[in-house]
Amino acid sequence: MIHSTGETVQGSGTWRPWQQVTFAGDESATDPTAFAFSNAGGSSWAFLYRNADHQTRVYQVSTQPSALERQEGAAVTFSREELPEPPK
Repeated sequence: MIHSTGETVQGSGTWRPWQQVTFAGDESATDPTAFAFSNAGGSSWAFLYRNADHQTRVYQVSTQPSALERQEGAAVTFSREELPEPPK
């Protein structure tokens, strides 16, 4: 399972409790890879991994509510995408 945490305020040294990000039953069988990207909504980041069935999962930081609207110290939320199977 993949978990997330982060500082409640940048540079505060106070951290949010760990939260499980990935869905139960869809455990990572590979090391996750995090990456930053830009799209029409601006800059963001995500991570991806393959599960035991060799399916690729991408978890992107949710853009709603925006970082400015999110309550200080609130947990980051992620949305999951399932990529198609690679060609055989």
